[in-house]
Amino acid sequence: MPRDDGIDVFLVSLKNAADPNRYFWFGLHDEGQEGKWEWIDGSDLGTGYSRWDDGVSVKNQGKKDCALYWNNGVEEWVAWYCEWKNLFICQVLPPAATDK
Repeated sequence: MPRDDGIDVFLVSLKNAADPNRYFWFGLHDEGQEGKWEWIDGSDLGTGYSRWDDGVSVKNQGKKDCALYWNNGVEEWVAWYCEWKNLFICQVLPPAATDK
């Protein structure tokens, strides 16, 4: 979940290493309420960090409920159809020290 520039840059580097020309979902959606974007963990996007493509993609999108990385010369976020098959970036937690 790219909640700041550092994480966003890191995730874009992973995406581009895998395939710079494909969409990648990164855990942001507004499936619960149109226009209310939230992370997959349930926390709101709010007014925090974002890289929307000039704000156009978040207005009047209807069924475009998932945010994807899009590259049209610069990596940006774009709203797109959740039911379309796209690649994704997953966040996993390292094992706890007691799990070793």
